This record gives sequence, C-alpha cells and structure tokens, in this order.
Amino acid sequence: GRDKAVYLYPHEHYPWWAGQLDRDELQPGQFGENLTSTGLLEDAVHVGDRFRIGSVVVEATQPRIPCFKLGIRMGDPAIVKRFLDSGRTGIYFRVIEPGQLQDGDTVDPIHTDPAQPSIRDVWQTGFFNSGDAAAVRSILAAPALADAWRSQLAAQLTRLES
Repeated sequence: GRDKAVYLYPHEHYPWWAGQLDRDELQPGQFGENLTSTGLLEDAVHVGDRFRIGSVVVEATQPRIPCFKLGIRMGDPAIVKRFLDSGRTGIYFRVIEPGQLQDGDTVDPIHTDPAQPSIRDVWQTGFFNSGDAAAVRSILAAPALADAWRSQLAAQLTRLES
C-alpha cells in the first residue's frame, strides 16, 4: 500500500546481523528492502521526515513488522521474532513525488521534525510499551503515521482507557 511503498534498511545493521546469524555472506537487499542506505537509523528518523533520493521524494511512515516471508528468505523461521525483538526494523516510506533513483544516489533530508515520534518510538510503543497511554497518544498525533499503525494504536488506546 501507499504507506509501505518503499522499504529502506540501514546498512549499519548488517554487521550486527552477520554476527548474530554467524553468516558472512549477507548482501544488500538480504532483508527484502528496496533500498539499503547508510545514515538513516530508526532512532534518528521521525514519522513524517521527508527525503529526496534521486528525483524521488519519500516520507517516513512506520517501522517494518516482518512476516513469515523473511523467515523463508533467510531459511530460518525464528528470524521473524528475532528481527522484531532486535529493533533493527528498517523504515517504510510513502512516495510523495515519484521520480527516478539509482544505485549511489544520496539520501538528502528535505524536512525533519525531531518533535515527532521516531520510527524506534513507534516500534517500542507498539510492541513493548503498549500500556503507556501517553506514548500511544503522542504517536497517534503524528499526521504522517501509516494508517495501519494508526488503527492498531487507536484500538490499543481505547483498551487502555476503558
């Protein structure tokens, strides 16, 4: 869908995974990402941050929640839970302006807003601080939050407040 049009995974996570999985052959794209990049980590990118890559403009919307396909791709069904628990989720983006990009293009920030929740905040609240109503409200206030996360967190807040 539109909130998950582009999946970016930080190259910085590859050495950690190589050690965890005892595998040296991890290559860019290993985790199913469309883009592998350096410098965009989950704790530094906020919901609604926009970047230009080539002539494409993207907007951060949510962390990745892995599904069984990652287990198939990696040949290890247990990787799905390990991936989620690690917090090394990568970032989904919606496309604001379509265009062209190619290998080697820089990722240039257009708009960043540290007052918005980080991608890591969304992951942390959704899975580990699910009882923190104030954190849930803060994330729900982010206008660019993906619709699926908005629905999930709104339901979570309703349960907390009832």
